[in-house]
Parts: sequence; structure tokens; C-alpha cells
Amino acid sequence: MTETAPAIGLFEAKTHFSRIVDDLVNGRSGAVPVMRRGKPAVYIVTDAFFRQAAAGGAPSIRYGLAKGKYRLARDIDAGNAEVLRLFRGGEP
Repeated sequence: MTETAPAIGLFEAKTHFSRIVDDLVNGRSGAVPVMRRGKPAVYIVTDAFFRQAAAGGAPSIRYGLAKGKYRLARDIDAGNAEVLRLFRGGEP
């Protein structure tokens, strides 16, 4: 599995480094983003994930986990002008 795990803080990464490496080695994820002061700083990645990225192949990071699970009405944007008017202080 090469999906990205949930982001963790720097302190958690230092404290649980062995567990994170075990999770990566056992295939539970391909990369673990590490945050520093609320911003992404680095990724801890598997060798396979790194080699795929270095070879120019895009690593498989899962975005849009709910894609295809929900259907939206075709006219979902029909009321946008009315919502914008209300945000700008218009009368309801």
C-alpha cells in the first residue's frame, strides 16, 4: 500500500519513530507527513515510495477518498448568486 498516512506532529514522530517505521515496513502506508509548527515539514517514506518518486513516477497518494460515493444535484450551484448577495448584506 502506498497511500499517505495521517499527518503527525514532530514530537509524536520523535517519540514513536520505531512504531512509524514498523508501520511503513509492514505496508500500512507509503509515507507519513510530519508537521512542524502546524506546517508540513518532511515525509518519512518507504524505500519503494522514494524510488518511485525519484524515478519520476508520481507516488500513489490517495486524495478524494469519497470520490464516487456521493451524488450531487445538477443544479447545486443554482443558488450561488443568492448566497453571494446575502453575504454582501442583501435582504433575504
